[in-house]
Amino acid sequence: MKKIALVILLSFFLLGCKSIAEMAELRAEEENKSVDMFGDLTGPLHVVGFFSMSSEKSQNIPTLVETMQNKFKGDVELEYRRSWEDRASLLADEASECARNQGSLKPFLDKYYIDYFGDYDRETMLEIALQIELDSALFEECLDSGLMQERIYRDKSFADRYNVNQVPSFVIEKSITISQSLDEDKFEKAIIELLDTLRR
Repeated sequence: MKKIALVILLSFFLLGCKSIAEMAELRAEEENKSVDMFGDLTGPLHVVGFFSMSSEKSQNIPTLVETMQNKFKGDVELEYRRSWEDRASLLADEASECARNQGSLKPFLDKYYIDYFGDYDRETMLEIALQIELDSALFEECLDSGLMQERIYRDKSFADRYNVNQVPSFVIEKSITISQSLDEDKFEKAIIELLDTLRR
């Protein structure tokens, strides 16, 4: 009888320990979900700006991203990706990625939006590469390879995942999407408010 009572008591004890362990595990999972949702709350605020080679509204994205990076330094980490929507612009998208390979995405986009917007032909892409002093042979080889299409489709998939259906759009910490045309002051204010909220 004592043995049975001991077994029952031991079972309750073990089940209790298991429940405590399970609760601790669930708490850790919730904390991890919070980090996944908002990123590393102790690190820089991560912002992705989406642009499109076929949308004039995208013209200010590279400058806006660069300006915010300079203003916020280590507090904000910004990048830009494409929300690809027009097959006609595919070659221009590939060309911009070939420019990115040479560390010149922003100069390429600036030149394209200011002087060549809507021109998607190969000659225009090569002309832009020449004007911003890219390695022409490397650029042409990259453009002919078709390898940059994978990046474009990846960005499109990323945009779809976060319901980005217009440009400019900004995804902050993989969870907050701002889809509206923001001027520099409003965008800066939005970032300051988010930093304040997420860093409390």
